[in-house]
Amino acid sequence: MARSPHLPEQDKRDWLRLIRSTHLGPITFHHILRYYGSAAAAIAHLPDMAARGGAKRKIELADEKTIAA
Repeated sequence: MARSPHLPEQDKRDWLRLIRSTHLGPITFHHILRYYGSAAAAIAHLPDMAARGGAKRKIELADEKTIAA
């Protein structure tokens, strides 16, 4: 996946929220970005992914206030 330094601010925040989430490693991060096409879409589908995957460990998204700081 190519890096783009020209991401809109909201996309950057969505990426940060996703990558800074608990129980979500870098490999899974890149896989779901490719699958869903954007961090925002991946975030929207996290509950569905957790339900299908058995959700042994809940993925908790990083807080938006923390990301904004």
